[in-house]
Amino acid sequence: MSEIFSDAVFKCKIKDCDKEIFISILVEHKSYPDKYISVQLLNYLSGAYVSQLKETGNLELVVPFIYYHGKENWTYKPLSEVIDNLPDILKGYAPNFNTVFVDLNTMTENELESIDNIILLSALLMQKLSFNKKRLLLKIIDIITIMEYSDVDDRNFLRNLFVYFNELVDLNIEELKKIINSIPQKSKQEIMTTYQLIKEEGRKEGIKEGIKEGIKEGIKEGRKEGVEKKTVDVVLRGWENGISIDMLANITGLSVEKVKMIIENR
Repeated sequence: MSEIFSDAVFKCKIKDCDKEIFISILVEHKSYPDKYISVQLLNYLSGAYVSQLKETGNLELVVPFIYYHGKENWTYKPLSEVIDNLPDILKGYAPNFNTVFVDLNTMTENELESIDNIILLSALLMQKLSFNKKRLLLKIIDIITIMEYSDVDDRNFLRNLFVYFNELVDLNIEELKKIINSIPQKSKQEIMTTYQLIKEEGRKEGIKEGIKEGIKEGIKEGRKEGVEKKTVDVVLRGWENGISIDMLANITGLSVEKVKMIIENR
């Protein structure tokens, strides 16, 4: 199924009936409105049913589910309503199907906070407030505090949550200090360590990008001031990404004085 697959399969009883069925939930995650999402779902559904027949010879129900958390308002429309200028008499031929459509924008914070699962609640709040940095900075303190006193003992989730949070708001050191000062003691070291790892990874990516671009430019432009252009670019890009002069000297094999000269003459 490589690209066409079911995200989850549930076995359940039908209400007021002894029959048990399997329901495959097909989740389509969207951060922007997509007028033709029904076509995409139709492709997924047909692939799922064909795959079932090939593998088992039987069919189980597949329920399409759209989860939307974008900034714009979006009203889901079935296929018959997105085909332009389709007369009513022909709409019955359009392959329509019921779809569960959940729009995070329409849910209030109070509604979300009634969710018992702290992991799910945290993820949904982060996505809902992703367009409101000021509000999200306040809410992350509440989320971390709730997790601290909940039954959840998953430090990996806390780290992943904070990495996602940092991607949304791009924390500076002052904002980090405010968060550290406001969260429970147990989480302080975890958050600080995660932040340091994020910045270190950013520096590594800066070095990699500098080397990549430097090689391209070095081939084009040759040498500059007795140092290969690619090495000059590594120094300059690394410096811009917060790498110390001593570390740049160690990476490039240049003397500290040479690194300083390149930075001063940039």
